[in-house]
Amino acid sequence: MRMATAWRTRPPGQSLQLALLLCLAVQPLAAQAAGSGALPGSSTFGDYAYLVPAGWTSQPAGNGLWVASPPAPSGERCTIGIWPMAPASANLFADAQRAWSQVFSGLTVRPDDPLNRTLLVRGIAPQGWPYVVLRRPIVSPADREASLGGLVMVAALGGRVAVVSFFSGDPHHSACYQYGYEFYPEVWPRFFASLRFRNWTPPSASDLGRRIQGTWQSIGTSTGGGASLQYAFSPAGRYAFIGVGQRYMALSRFEAAVWTSSTFGDGSYTVRANELTLRPDRGGPDRFFVRLEQVSEDGGRTWTEKLFMMQPTRVTNLDGATVRDNEVNFERRSS
Repeated sequence: MRMATAWRTRPPGQSLQLALLLCLAVQPLAAQAAGSGALPGSSTFGDYAYLVPAGWTSQPAGNGLWVASPPAPSGERCTIGIWPMAPASANLFADAQRAWSQVFSGLTVRPDDPLNRTLLVRGIAPQGWPYVVLRRPIVSPADREASLGGLVMVAALGGRVAVVSFFSGDPHHSACYQYGYEFYPEVWPRFFASLRFRNWTPPSASDLGRRIQGTWQSIGTSTGGGASLQYAFSPAGRYAFIGVGQRYMALSRFEAAVWTSSTFGDGSYTVRANELTLRPDRGGPDRFFVRLEQVSEDGGRTWTEKLFMMQPTRVTNLDGATVRDNEVNFERRSS
């Protein structure tokens, strides 16, 4: 299946506006947010306040706003859509489907297959608003053998819902997704962590600290090795960490070498809003942005509970140090 890049297609919903966005010069983000716990440096659109990476630009799209990345070497641009609030119904997934039909009108959803599945996500943000995400593969209008990717998130804010979308190339190949991690676009964790809403009063307290209690595991594999990570969080504010990694090297047709390394850690933890701080008994603290979600790949028949932990990672290159976000998702283990 060949990859299509978002910039080459007629885009969803506001097709003319996105085409202008991707072909013409765009205006820098400038509006500064105020109130409702907005983070310093946030931009605003209506009652939305959010942060986007440096260098991203915005362009009006009808009654909404497209926020786009600089072009990748392939020409692709990752695009966040921010749309006016809509009336809420009693079913958030029905609201998400209506939003999808409007944002991605004129585009065909690719039938599910083992490599392209519709994902349903539900959760409660640390700020207290329930939300759902609908992510689907899309047939490229320019090449029906190629795929694009789209998602819509709706958040319940009393009698209305906020609507945010994301549009890119095929998540398996898109520059918008971190290599080897296709669950969410690379910029999504930080964007989600910064998202705030004006004219909405959050609950007085978050129960995220209670909900992360238990044992969580992440297992990753790659060519030449693999790793298993486990966190256990107790009601007493203590945590335990176990990490096991293996590397493999073929020595001959009949023999392979295996290296195994293990790390262990214990300490205390605190949760404040969407920040998890780990204070190991030895060493300095580590800070993560976290969220809890339930994910279904079978139309909502079964759900898997996931804990997402995102920590900025410093990468050294020839141009100096740059900061990239590294997110790991853990699944809850049954006791």
